[in-house]
Amino acid sequence: MTKTSGLEAVQQLYLIQIELSDYLESDTYSAKKQTPQVKKQLREFTSLLKVADSGFMGGEDILEGLEELRKQVSVRIKKFLSKKK
Repeated sequence: MTKTSGLEAVQQLYLIQIELSDYLESDTYSAKKQTPQVKKQLREFTSLLKVADSGFMGGEDILEGLEELRKQVSVRIKKFLSKKK
């Protein structure tokens, strides 16, 4: 990933947030099919969370909400991957 400014990181976070939210809301069959792609998005999302400036988001609570989304997606991915073994 290239070096990203705080504002750019926030913009990218919001774009990925929509896709991750869709993943959480999708049915089990669709979510299983999407898991490999979502893993990549989650890695990028996690990286962006580290560099994003909460000042551009409207506050620390927004950043905390995005972190919670990251955790929920991670749990769902682990759930599907553990069933494959």
